Amino acid sequence: MHSLIAQPHHRIPLPGPRPLAVVVAAVLLAGGSYLLSPLGRPQASAPAASVQIAPPADAPSDADQPLSEIDADIAVWTGNLTRDRADFIAASNLAGLYLARLRITADQADAGRAMQAAQAALAAYPGLPAAILLRGQAQFANHEFSAAAADAQLVLDRQPDALQALTALGDARLELGDYDTATALFARVASAASGAAVLARQARLESLTGSLDHARALASMAATTAAADPDARPEIVSWYRTFIGTVAFQAGDLPASEAAYRSALDAWPGSAPAMAGLARALAAQGNMDAAIPLYQQSVAIQPRPEVLAALGDLYAMTGR
Repeated sequence: MHSLIAQPHHRIPLPGPRPLAVVVAAVLLAGGSYLLSPLGRPQASAPAASVQIAPPADAPSDADQPLSEIDADIAVWTGNLTRDRADFIAASNLAGLYLARLRITADQADAGRAMQAAQAALAAYPGLPAAILLRGQAQFANHEFSAAAADAQLVLDRQPDALQALTALGDARLELGDYDTATALFARVASAASGAAVLARQARLESLTGSLDHARALASMAATTAAADPDARPEIVSWYRTFIGTVAFQAGDLPASEAAYRSALDAWPGSAPAMAGLARALAAQGNMDAAIPLYQQSVAIQPRPEVLAALGDLYAMTGR
């Protein structure tokens, strides 16, 4: 997950890399709505209905950069923060960059680095809402869902209609199994904002509470909405199609699951989650020979523990 709120106007960022669209400092704007702008680019406030809710935590972000660019930007912002420990903008950008790198590499150490950067931003600017939400995202990435929920609630205590905080709290409550609260929070978000990310959260909630048909319909709507966005990057479209495959697999519809994962790879051939999902669907249909190379390709890109475990299971089942 991933906050987009405007920065305070009293501090000018040092020259550095391109600002990430997902990393901003936050202030409450008139009427309780928030501006979706990068750091260093303050604009007029937008109505709440225009707020773009960030994708779920395991999804790529529209602002994700190639790994080499992320590493280069980390070096620049680290230099800025080293020169000036009060540079909360540099610290906030670092937190977002480490979270973006985590989504690409699955290196869990980046969650800790993101936490340290968010803490540095808060040390320089106590109570900064965006830094609190970034800290919450880092805790969420570490599966510290209660702490992530507490940070989202800190922002909501001051800004009760902050959509990004409502979404973050809903995500955390969902992971904690508090489905009633998550349902209410996502309903509040859906009443003020729309889009693929909102539909995906509703779909996951439905999949966890037993309405798989409704979940599949919502997942399909989310993917269609994402694909219709002319600015959507291929990895974003791929993620939503992968999500269709996941819900179809959960429903036991293996042919539909396989088709969705293949469609996800058509959108972005480098998707490690789509490779792993297709491998799982093929393995469930007994095609171990096709599944194993796909798992191998997936872990070569993103060595996630659950995928490594699945590959190990297939090795054992096939005498390897």
